[in-house]
Amino acid sequence: MFLIDYVTPKNAEGEIAEVYSLFPKQIGPVGFIQLLTASPGVFNVQRTLMDYMFNKSNINYDVLSAIRFLAASLNNHPMCINFNSALLKAAGVTDDELASVVNDPLQGAPFELKDRMLLAFVKKGLIDPSSITREDFDELITAGWTEKDALDAMYLGCYMAIPGKLRAIFSKK
Repeated sequence: MFLIDYVTPKNAEGEIAEVYSLFPKQIGPVGFIQLLTASPGVFNVQRTLMDYMFNKSNINYDVLSAIRFLAASLNNHPMCINFNSALLKAAGVTDDELASVVNDPLQGAPFELKDRMLLAFVKKGLIDPSSITREDFDELITAGWTEKDALDAMYLGCYMAIPGKLRAIFSKK
């Protein structure tokens, strides 16, 4: 799958096996996560990020998946699109609702208004970073988010540019 050595699910042990077990069995660990095992330090950074987002962030799992799906769609990263759409579909999100996450998250995404506002904020920032204003943060705060939550969401959205780039660079041609 990759040009460099990495740990496959079959050969995973210890912390790597622990991280791999976090992925649904029917999907398994995505290739990007497997690639990161080539560098223990980078893999540890990813593990720490996953732990933070899943266990310490105020953003629920499905909205985190929607942020990743949105960012992957905007960056045209099929692997991440497919993985996150599978997670969202398993949570009951329809194809039309998935399209709304990308096309019009504020109006059509299948989440509470507060969550849709966060998705729309991430989309706005990813498309035109200079368009974000203090008013955007104030609207999120009024909806019940914090500045920390806004940064968590935007960080995850921006971070999603990395998997597709690394996969393109390190994949066997």
